[in-house]
Order: sequence, then C-alpha cells, then structure tokens
Amino acid sequence: MKQRIIIISLILCTTMFAMENNITYHHPAPHYADLITYYQAMPQHAQGIVDVINNHAIKDNTKIVILPKQFRAMAVEQNIAQKRLYCALNQAEEVVAFKKLFIINNKEEYTKITQNEIRCKGNNPCIKTQIFNGNGIGKSSNLNLFSPFSFKNSVVIYCGGDYTMPAYRNQKVNSNLTHHAFNSIKNDAIDTIKKNNLDNIVLLYGLAKINAGEEGGIDRTPSIVRALKKFSEQIIHECFNITSKSSIVFHQQYEALMPIFDPESNECGPLPDDESIPKYGNVLTFPLGNTNTK
Repeated sequence: MKQRIIIISLILCTTMFAMENNITYHHPAPHYADLITYYQAMPQHAQGIVDVINNHAIKDNTKIVILPKQFRAMAVEQNIAQKRLYCALNQAEEVVAFKKLFIINNKEEYTKITQNEIRCKGNNPCIKTQIFNGNGIGKSSNLNLFSPFSFKNSVVIYCGGDYTMPAYRNQKVNSNLTHHAFNSIKNDAIDTIKKNNLDNIVLLYGLAKINAGEEGGIDRTPSIVRALKKFSEQIIHECFNITSKSSIVFHQQYEALMPIFDPESNECGPLPDDESIPKYGNVLTFPLGNTNTK
C-alpha cells in the first residue's frame, strides 16, 4: 500500500485557504465561462474533480495520466490533503477545471520527478534549448549558456495533471487557474528563497507532443513562460525590490514518456514503457539575478 501511495503522489498531477479567500474573474465570453471562481482545492471539491476525470478527462488519456478507477479518488484526496491541487468552479458550483502545482520540498521526490518523469537529470540528453526574452519570444541557444539548477540552489516547482472541460476552453480558465495557483505558493517561495539565498526559480512540467506544437497542436510552452515570468517578477520585486519586465527564461526540453494505466487494474502500476506515450519533459529556469535581455 505504501508503494501504491508513493506512485499515486508522483503520477497524478496539490497552502490551504478558507473558502472566503477565493478569486472570481468575470469574462466577456457570451456563454459558460462568464463567471468562474478559482480555489485551492478542499475536501468538498474532491468528488467534483473525480467526476471530471471519470466523465471527461478519460477521453483525453493520450494527453493526461489517468489512474485505474479504484485509485482516482484516493489520489485526488491525497493531493488535496497535501495542498497541491487547484480547481475552477462555474456558477452552479461544478468543477470545470483542475491543476496540480506545488513547490518540491523533498529531495527524494525531486530526484524521482527529475529523473523518472521529466528526465532532465541523469544520462538523458537535452534535445531543445531556448531563451525567452522580455517579449516572450523564444530563440534557440547553446546549453552552455544556461543557468544550472539543482535542489540546493533553486526553488523548484512542479506543474502537471491539469485539465479543462471542453466547453470552458479558450476562455482563459486554465490561465486564470494557473495564476491563482502561483499566487497561492508565492509567499512560500519568497520565504524559501530568502532563507536559503537561492539562485533560480525552476518550473518542471510535461507536455504531450500535440501540446508541444507537434501533430497539428499548439505549443503551450510560450504561455507557460509568460505565467512563470509574471510570477517570478513579482518574487524579485518583493525579495529584492527590483522591478523589471525584461527578464529572461531558459527552456530545456527532454524526451520522456507518459505512463499508461489499465483503467480496470487492481494495481496502481503503469503498463510497460513500450505501451507508454512519447512526451516531452520541460524545464523553465528563471535566474533570480537576471533582469535584462541580450
């Protein structure tokens, strides 16, 4: 059972607020998303998140990891208890989107995520390097120019397991949920940076190839870069009283695999690697001392 719980906590992509601390955004869209409220997920949201997984996310199982049926509720509840999961609710108080985002505070978990999931540590070569400038434009660059990161010198954030119901897509629901999640961990990030005199803010995330701009899809990395830059610029302003809109972000990409699970299995173990789906592990690094572009 201990092994199952460890696997669940690593695979399913969760600061607890009182319910009055939610954020509400009004949208100009003429339908559905005209009023969405964003929360750090609490126990009362667990069943709604599970329902979204069972009824909707399961249809996108080539883009998001779906655990076997009997482990989904346990995984959601565990992520909520660990304060790692966020959700968006419509006017009817129904969950329409969720996202996992948290600061990695455990060295063992950091090692497992970087080596086994993102695959940015170890012998796996980096296949793509970019530098995003202050205008959000990515340019290929030599890896030797990149700021090195580690568990000791960086505040490392994991983002993953997000899903938005089809009717609520293209209405900034995911973007607003990401903003809410980042804002929720901001004070913890500032405290960690000040306490340990860290060099970088690092974001780890995986992308299915269609979400990396291949197979006719749209590359999500530029929008993720914008979210990280906004968050990181708030951090450097509050930590160092520096205001800048010209900071840069380093992007590294690695070949990785998205595990596939048998939905009816009584074991929470993925199918063999040859039945997994190729994806990309991504690393964004925001150097805390870098506030201008070249």
